[in-house]
Amino acid sequence: MSRRESGTASSNMPRRRTVAVGALAMAVSACTPSTSKSGPSMTGTPSRSASTSASPSPSNSPSVSASASSRPTGPSSPATSATSATSAASSRSSGPATCMDLAAGLTLQEQVGQLYMMAVTGSQIGPQEAQHLRDLGIGSVVLLKTPAIGLDAVRQVTNSIVSAGSDKIPVLVSADQEGGLVQRLAGPGFSTIPAATVQATWSTSGLTMSWMAYASQMRAAGVLMNLAPVTDLVTPGDVATNAPIGQLHRNYGTSTTSVARSVSAVIAGLRRERVASTAKHFPGLGAVTTNTDFGVATDTTTTSDSPSLAGFGAASHAGVSSVMVSSAIYQRIDPGVAAVFSSKIVTGLLRNRIGFGGVIISDDLGNAKSVAAVPAAERGTRFLLAGGDIAMDADLYTIQAMVDNTLNRAESDRTFAASLTARVARVLALKASVGLVDCTG
Repeated sequence: MSRRESGTASSNMPRRRTVAVGALAMAVSACTPSTSKSGPSMTGTPSRSASTSASPSPSNSPSVSASASSRPTGPSSPATSATSATSAASSRSSGPATCMDLAAGLTLQEQVGQLYMMAVTGSQIGPQEAQHLRDLGIGSVVLLKTPAIGLDAVRQVTNSIVSAGSDKIPVLVSADQEGGLVQRLAGPGFSTIPAATVQATWSTSGLTMSWMAYASQMRAAGVLMNLAPVTDLVTPGDVATNAPIGQLHRNYGTSTTSVARSVSAVIAGLRRERVASTAKHFPGLGAVTTNTDFGVATDTTTTSDSPSLAGFGAASHAGVSSVMVSSAIYQRIDPGVAAVFSSKIVTGLLRNRIGFGGVIISDDLGNAKSVAAVPAAERGTRFLLAGGDIAMDADLYTIQAMVDNTLNRAESDRTFAASLTARVARVLALKASVGLVDCTG
């Protein structure tokens, strides 16, 4: 689903809190076997341009070294900001602090900020967006509605975001860089990425090498997390009626084998260039007809044992950094409850049964019509209560209310407050994997 541009933020100032919290143990990741079948070789030029009007690329598989050599040197890169993030914690020992120790050393407000992702829209960061980053301590950002301004200009935007955020734990910048109709980063310095349906026809090695090159461009622009690959299975009979995925050519083929092989190859390419990856939209949007951006989507076929879950197991085994949970309703798993608010899906199925130990992120909780029935202020907290780690809010009108609601809940619920440390530790481990902070475990 393509997240839409939000409105102007509320001017209410957030409250400051400095409550210290303790630590809990993190979940341990278990792996699910993946498929290793090779696909056909990648040839030719892209048959589909991105909807963001990216400049054409001469090849589907751009050179990694060429894209890396175009890396600009901004005034304040995320990597150089990382040193100050862990100096206090690491000074207590001879080596880097554990991510759990670093998380436990944050104030309650700082912890809550790390558990939220807000949107920055357009070609520059606005004053309200900068205020939220500074005053709410938001830990992550997703770039939305970014025009085709090119790599150097995007790097200026990401530098501004990092400068506006916390100087203790740098902000993680992400984007939906899938290819085809969903390519947020475009223009000079960025290759045009074909749709997933085209990528699925490439060989495994060709797909991985291509994503190494695309990831190198993202990293050069200061975007260190990709909200991709799409891991939803859309069967041949559902493609024409599946609004969020199939109709937009976002699916990696129409079989469990194709999806598992392709997403594993994409994750491998991103990982080699130290760009975090996201398998989405758990437990799958391939069997719905409604796009959750525009209405309530209900899945009446997916169960906890459906073959469509195999792609997410393969992604976990491939080392995916995060899994995004959808806001659709799955009647045969938790009737009447959106997946983002379902502990049966987030904790019971994804965390415990599949054994995913990384970061669990929500799909948009701000603008999506699928969650409109839930009071906006409660959505982030309800996702965290279900077992999530990062609540995404693309609406500047609601981000402060969500953060305040989570702080209020943590102050009044000691069990909930204690659980935040393990969640933040997972977020910090993800940030460490891309070089933003220096912590282990």
